[in-house]
Amino acid sequence: MSTRDSRSSYGPLISVIVPCYNYGHFVGDALDSVLAQTYENWECIVVDDGSIDKTKEVVAQYESKDSRITYIYQRNQGLAASRNLGISLSRGAYIQFLDADDQIESRKLEFQSNVLEDAVDIDIVYGSVRFFETASMEERASQPNGGGDSRSNQLSGSGEAILRSLIQDNLMVVNAPLIRSNVAKAVGDFDGDVKGIEDWDYWIRCAAKGHHFQYCYSDQTDALVRSHPNSMSKDNRLMLSSTLRLRGKINRSIGSAELVRLNRLLTFDTAGLLGIEEVLKGSTLRGMQHLFRAALGSTRLSVRAKCFLCGSVAPFVSKERFKQIARNSIGHSVRRSLPVS
Repeated sequence: MSTRDSRSSYGPLISVIVPCYNYGHFVGDALDSVLAQTYENWECIVVDDGSIDKTKEVVAQYESKDSRITYIYQRNQGLAASRNLGISLSRGAYIQFLDADDQIESRKLEFQSNVLEDAVDIDIVYGSVRFFETASMEERASQPNGGGDSRSNQLSGSGEAILRSLIQDNLMVVNAPLIRSNVAKAVGDFDGDVKGIEDWDYWIRCAAKGHHFQYCYSDQTDALVRSHPNSMSKDNRLMLSSTLRLRGKINRSIGSAELVRLNRLLTFDTAGLLGIEEVLKGSTLRGMQHLFRAALGSTRLSVRAKCFLCGSVAPFVSKERFKQIARNSIGHSVRRSLPVS
């Protein structure tokens, strides 16, 4: 695969889409990472999703200095709607998603656009991800996707193999891939009903349509994800609720009976985890409903027994005691149903 050592203003236009909601204190870092790219033929569309902080003022400073950056305001509609608006306004041959609290390394656009230029059969190219704390950019975690599981973040191909993996876990964070714009048009909008995991749903739909995923690594091409308390991925109840809705969508849209069976198994795993979260957040009745649903529906006898146990004791023990019971009985057996975020 060819690469260029110097900055280039040639090559296809890349559209970088940055949704932002009250992240005025982070968005400058995201834009700096775009400005630092060795590939220069890009446009950056910042969609302000009704922010009430200084997002507009921060982006305006960048917009005034670089005509490739465009600020768009919409009333608050959520992350999915912001990305969808950015896609509709984009002009590039390729699309890079970049959340306002995240960043990309300097050679990402150059390297990944070359991959797509050199291999017309590849639709989505993605690389590794590193996580960093708000104040410690230099101490980024080096494990891909936070866990270092090479099976879950270095897969390439299309068809049922990719789809099977995506049904189990997300392959990548949203800023890891570069995708062809015609793929985005074919797949359609991000779905706001699966809040927090819209990208996971999006990649599943890409795989279901037969698009080819390719993992490629090169130095200075990582997606960089900021870990901070306000991130939606920190809200386990939200993530699990969305995962349960996503699994319902999968059951209705996937034709393979084998993949439907796999997804149903993971659906009850997710219900068990969500039940625990609901109880711990004070919604005991709702939590019991999810736990008993998992107990009645799962084909795993161990999961059925453990969920039934947790559901039965939930009204009668303290939250701390319930947490201990849940950790000892359910936690590890159904962890695979948690989404990558």
